Amino acid sequence: MRGYIYARVSTQNQDYKRQLSELKLYAEQHDIEIVETFQEKVSGRKNIRPELERMKKSIVGNKNKPDGEKIDIILLWEISRLSRRMIDLQKNVFFFLDEGIRIYCKKDNWTTHTEDGKLDNAHLGMLSILASFAESEVQNTRDRIKSSISYRLSRGDSYATKPPFGYKIVDHKLVIKEEKKEGEDLSEAEIVRRIFNDSANGKSTHKIGIELRAETGNRNKWSNNTVLRMLKNPCYCGYAYFGKTRQRNELKEGIDKDKLSPLIKVETPAIVSKELWERSLEAITERKSRSKALQTYPKALLRGLLFCPICGHRYTYNKKLYQCTTLGTDKYDYCGAKGISVKNLDYAIWEMISTFFKNQMSSEKIEELKEPLLNEIRKLNDNINIYMSHLENLEKEIAEQLKQANNFLKKQMTRAYNLTIDNIGKIEDQAKDTEKLIEETHFEISQRNKKIAKIESSNISITEVTDKRDFCVRVIESIHLYTIRLDRKYLYIVFKNGLSCQMWYRYNRGNRRSYYAFLIDDGTVAFNWKQDQILSGLPKDILDSISDFTICTNTNSYFGEEYFGEFTYDEFWDVLLKHNYVHIIPE
Repeated sequence: MRGYIYARVSTQNQDYKRQLSELKLYAEQHDIEIVETFQEKVSGRKNIRPELERMKKSIVGNKNKPDGEKIDIILLWEISRLSRRMIDLQKNVFFFLDEGIRIYCKKDNWTTHTEDGKLDNAHLGMLSILASFAESEVQNTRDRIKSSISYRLSRGDSYATKPPFGYKIVDHKLVIKEEKKEGEDLSEAEIVRRIFNDSANGKSTHKIGIELRAETGNRNKWSNNTVLRMLKNPCYCGYAYFGKTRQRNELKEGIDKDKLSPLIKVETPAIVSKELWERSLEAITERKSRSKALQTYPKALLRGLLFCPICGHRYTYNKKLYQCTTLGTDKYDYCGAKGISVKNLDYAIWEMISTFFKNQMSSEKIEELKEPLLNEIRKLNDNINIYMSHLENLEKEIAEQLKQANNFLKKQMTRAYNLTIDNIGKIEDQAKDTEKLIEETHFEISQRNKKIAKIESSNISITEVTDKRDFCVRVIESIHLYTIRLDRKYLYIVFKNGLSCQMWYRYNRGNRRSYYAFLIDDGTVAFNWKQDQILSGLPKDILDSISDFTICTNTNSYFGEEYFGEFTYDEFWDVLLKHNYVHIIPE
């Protein structure tokens, strides 16, 4: 007699050595040649079990094989090894019977055939009872696990097997990870505190992620979603809820929301205060709901990019004005540089950047918007492949069940025939549900493809202040702000790609409106900074006679041959007006 052994345990921590040793001993005692042993670690509630499927595939057509190649028996430790779902268990048993294979379960002392090789109808009648026991054991196991978990949590053990970032598990308890790794400046707990402080102070998850990726060199770890999940996790402020994964699994199984297992609230060691955690959440909500129409500026676009030409210090900002760092501090002597409106300068610089980097901005924004949709499409296609494979298996099962039903009918096994017909109906319902899932998934993919097509055909622009700020940092090397008079400014902008740009800014006291103009610096216009002459104490009339700008060539593309030579600020402004380079800043 030739046979297979099939052994299964539910988790990676369990072992099937005992099952194998006792089944091999039984095979020796009963002169059974073990052709192959199939063993796997997977839950009996799951439909996809690779080793079981491999064993079934090797048995297909067993009846028609020569006697020396047939498999006569399958040895199991207990009947629940085949499945803990009643319908799947019965289906698997009848599949083996249809191929002329008997089943023996050592622990249950149960077999499908008598000693003389005939079907044991009494034992087959017990199959539904054994299947029911196997299925109820799953629920009993769950109840035992729940009770064990509740006890461990009440004892203060960690609610998570894998600790969140910033924690470690010591003696089954969650402990804050304050120690630093070799070569790192901050511990995990310090990184967590920094993330929450940055978020509470208005920094976006996108910006936080960029900074952490740059500092740690890990481009895959600090995504926007990773940072956001951390910021929303109450574990960091002293408490957590255990059982969310269990609830999600129960929802997938079709359990009503009002019958879900309750969540258990547990205490955790706090890395940040609850006040900071709540401030961070409020900041996230505020950033999310901020109206674009209000044009609110939580952070100045050009902070850290503006430099004072007199003292060389950076400009800082006080919500309304960019001003030299030396103003209002005892650390430096004030250099006398004048400030400029944050709102107006941000608008003018952004319009200039939008003109020069429009294609780059649009391309980057399009890719940013497309990426999550493409990821969703990839996942949906993977789901379709899974559904198609499952549907193919169901169709094969229906065909096999129909064969079994015909055999039972011929043998006048009415009870087995009716059971098989019922199983066929249930499998057909599963097939219909799977076909519906495939259809719905194809529709979801088409909807996402439509969104991608719409994005690609749109003129995408950056509108969020935080995104504008990030783009400015990426493209601008420095901006030097020169004050000609209080209401007349000149700015020289250097980009990281090697280009530079000149900008003129003017405030009209008559109508209280601000204007600006900009040109790419191609050597046409030279700026004559009078700081040395001012410091030397020359009279105002002499200073006014010195030109502010020089148009260096009479063959330029900006003004043609009409303009060449020296110009004061007002004279050059008139030239810009005449050639329509001047724009008004909206109120």
